[in-house]
Amino acid sequence: LSCEAKHLVIAPTSLMYNWQNEVQTFAPEIIDRLTFVSYDMLRIHLDEYINNEYDTIIIDEAQIIKNRQ
Repeated sequence: LSCEAKHLVIAPTSLMYNWQNEVQTFAPEIIDRLTFVSYDMLRIHLDEYINNEYDTIIIDEAQIIKNRQ
């Protein structure tokens, strides 16, 4: 992941702290370029994210999207 680019990490709420801790441990130089959001917060605040451009979007537990009723 580039230090110049903006990246979005979408994950279940239960994994947010894991993602943040892992990035802080293994790639602290990009922590300020990452936006972390849970599925529920993304759905609730979609209008805040929809017009942003991200170089990378990481979707953890993506089956949540595929299996959503």
